[in-house]
Amino acid sequence: MAVRDCPPAPPRYDLVGDILQAWDCTTVPFVANSDSDAGVPAQRLAFGRRLRVLRTRAGMTQTATAAAAGMDRSFYAEVEASVHSISVDRIPALAKALGVTPSELFQDMGPDQQ
Repeated sequence: MAVRDCPPAPPRYDLVGDILQAWDCTTVPFVANSDSDAGVPAQRLAFGRRLRVLRTRAGMTQTATAAAAGMDRSFYAEVEASVHSISVDRIPALAKALGVTPSELFQDMGPDQQ
């Protein structure tokens, strides 16, 4: 019986932090998550920046904040970096972890308050 050559399967990629990880362990830069804010909704950028300000003000690391809010550290980091948005169901736990009220997560901050 002859063995047929099969065409290679298309590569499969998973997002790991800021890079795409191929199943063959090669990495591909994730262009949509570049340093550019183009294409990211303004409210997501503002929320991520607000989280960073509140977290640093509280003297917490991303790891500690994520653990206190009951979420994965890498997911929290990507919310803070404006890669992902967060579910409304997670807002109370996140606010409690940061020592603020849920509404304070959404307050605008002027440059003099940062």
